[in-house]
Amino acid sequence: MALLKRLGSLPGLWVILLTLGLFSRCGHSSTACRQSFHLLFLTRSQPLTLWVGEDLSGECSLSRLVQVVLDEPEARTLYTLLEDYGQWQWLKRVRDRLQHFAVDSLSRQQNLWQDRSGRIQLSAPPADSLRMQAFWDHIAGTGSGAESWNRTRGRDGLQEPVFVKGTAVLRYAYPAGLYLNYQIDRVYLFPEAGLLVIFTRQEQLAPGLDTMNGFLVYQLNTPRL
Repeated sequence: MALLKRLGSLPGLWVILLTLGLFSRCGHSSTACRQSFHLLFLTRSQPLTLWVGEDLSGECSLSRLVQVVLDEPEARTLYTLLEDYGQWQWLKRVRDRLQHFAVDSLSRQQNLWQDRSGRIQLSAPPADSLRMQAFWDHIAGTGSGAESWNRTRGRDGLQEPVFVKGTAVLRYAYPAGLYLNYQIDRVYLFPEAGLLVIFTRQEQLAPGLDTMNGFLVYQLNTPRL
């Protein structure tokens, strides 16, 4: 008891103990898994299938193939682990053997992304402090991260990019990404398929110091380019 009184008199100690208690309750250790994505290709299959490579560094130290099958009414995700970390060269040979769509990248002018024709323009959404606070409350209450947030909140749990020119419908959001207060990292357009792929960068880290980057797939409402 005397020891507790002495500890309680140390300034700031209870803040540290409460912080440690929160992370202990959440069950998170520091794994520092950092994501990087590689857009591979979009096959001319029925349904269309988007191929994306994901590398996870840190303690995860794995690479996996992410296949987004654009089914109706809802897309689904298939994951396949690679034998060797970061080895994606072999997929170029696979791509060359499959019928696939041509792809263009959108250019960035300050905070605005646009295609070469100027018919599509978009930007990251404005910050939403209330929804971000709700996300941190979700972590504190459940010990879970972005994936459980997306699963429980659905479309209400994400901010969509702002389309300045052109309109589009969200077809898919990568489940492990946090789509609140994010930045747009890269944007790709498949003109013939009328699909946009938007890679997002999330500055906030999950409790395990893992990144929560992701990507969104949109179907353009405008005529195919």
